[in-house]
Formats: sequence, structure tokens, C-alpha cells
Amino acid sequence: MQAKKRLLIFSFIAVIILGGTGSVLWLKRYHPRYYKKIKKELKEFCHGSEEDGESSGKNCKRRTYIVNNRYRLHLSAARTHGIKYLRNDKDIRLYRSGGRLVSVRGGKGYKVQRLYYSRKVLSKRAANVLSQIGREFHKQTGSYFMVSSLTRTDYLQRRLRKRNVNATGKISSHCYGASFDISYIRFNGRKGYNSCLQNELEKVLAGFQKKHKIYVLKENRTKCYHITAR
Repeated sequence: MQAKKRLLIFSFIAVIILGGTGSVLWLKRYHPRYYKKIKKELKEFCHGSEEDGESSGKNCKRRTYIVNNRYRLHLSAARTHGIKYLRNDKDIRLYRSGGRLVSVRGGKGYKVQRLYYSRKVLSKRAANVLSQIGREFHKQTGSYFMVSSLTRTDYLQRRLRKRNVNATGKISSHCYGASFDISYIRFNGRKGYNSCLQNELEKVLAGFQKKHKIYVLKENRTKCYHITAR
């Protein structure tokens, strides 16, 4: 099925390249059903399908439910978790042995993707909040989201800064084990925009904001919600 879709897409692209606008207009006029089918597949190929195996498949209008909290509030909350600024992996091992940092491997409503610039640990408070968000999201949608970043050391933060302009040049709330990032372009293991599930995720996050459990900052470049447990 996927092979047929790709064949349709590349056939359409070939028509555009070889024949130009005239060929596209000819296809649209004499083979409208074929034209519409290719156009739909091409749109999904480029932007990601709005449909999902566990969602209703409706095209949802994007809405904003969260309030972007200033980064200084994230930092202020992060420093209340009882964990000093993490310089290296030795510091992480020290706090794990003392029970201040706990492993995060995924749970109901969420999974952790492969991480290159952070470690799969959080403070107990942050891990508990992440678990609650996951359960609520799954309750509302039957789906799961992907966590794209967790706890960083100063060393990992400096490495990330070289490739990601969104990575703060100063102190990061990730370096206190208090923050995590949730991707808004990956749901149920698929990469691509899904307005319906993104809306539902924002509703859940907005609810936790109103209960004063989290601070949220939407990061457009990295396509994620930066979240700090309060």
C-alpha cells in the first residue's frame, strides 16, 4: 500500500518536472479523480497525515490552549527540586543513588524516544507529573506522545548548544532534573503534524497549568513543549 502511494506521488512530481504547468492542468481536466488522489497523497507526504490509527481521522483546526510561561519561571521552579546544577554524569549517578533522580523509561500515554543530548532520568516530582500527563492524555485520546528530551548535564547542554539555537546559552532548567520536552509532531510512533492530537495534548497541558503543576514553553524550532514541574 505504501509503495503504491509513493509511486503516485513520484509520478505526479515527474509530471510536474517533465511537462510543467500544462501537464498538470491536462491531468486536472481529463483525469480529475486521479489528480485529486495524487494531490491528497502529496500533501500527506509533505506535511504528515491528519489521520491516526487510534484517532477519529477528522481534520481539526489548530487552537492554542496553553500560556507560554517565561523561562525565568521555569528556572525558579527547577531550583526547588532539591537537585543542584548537574555538571556531569557523575553528579547524575550521585543523585540516583540517593533517590533524588529516578529512571524514566515510558509509561501509559507516553514513550521516550532515543536520546542523544540528555539522560533518561528526572526528579521524583517531575517524573510523577510526566506520568500524570501521560495517563490523562491516554484517557482522553487512547494515544501516546513522545518525550524528546529529559535531564541534561552542563556538558550535554554545551554540546547541544552547538547544533540547536533554541538551547539556552546560560543555565538550563533541564540541568536540575526538573524539565522535559514533549514533541508535538510525533504521536503513536509516527512523525508528522496531527492537529487533533496536538489540540488534545495542549488541553491536557493547559489543565495542569491551571492547577499550578507545570510551566510550559512552546518551542517552534524544535517542535516541542518545554515543561517544568512546579
